[in-house]
Amino acid sequence: MSLRTVVSAAEIEIVRIDTAPSPRFSIEIDKAEQLAGLKIVLNYPADLLIYTDGTKTDITSSFMYVINDKQPGRLILVMASAKGISGKSVELFNLEFTHIANRETRVDDLKIEQCELMSEFLKTIPCELNSSQLQIEKSQ
Repeated sequence: MSLRTVVSAAEIEIVRIDTAPSPRFSIEIDKAEQLAGLKIVLNYPADLLIYTDGTKTDITSSFMYVINDKQPGRLILVMASAKGISGKSVELFNLEFTHIANRETRVDDLKIEQCELMSEFLKTIPCELNSSQLQIEKSQ
């Protein structure tokens, strides 16, 4: 006799919080079960936006974090905590950008390229990326 457990993957997505005066976005997970570590690689249009700030949320306040923003157009966010968090529709981290002034108007994408999640028991948590991309319109 064998028992099977179906594990559905957690889904990570970017949600727009505000667009003016500085575009702000939230990285969210649909369900977290003892989530204690993550690595997210995010791409954004470097000719439209400049990354200016990142902040933890209330639920991730105990996490340590590092953002590698050395390469324009790409952010690498790493977060870790000794104790994991659990919940549904959890807001993990907020990002703030500044528009680059330009007369040209076009639409471009902000999207998560890669995601790795870890539980407090040091087990990999299956993760899927929301395939929708946020469209960023260049300010005039």
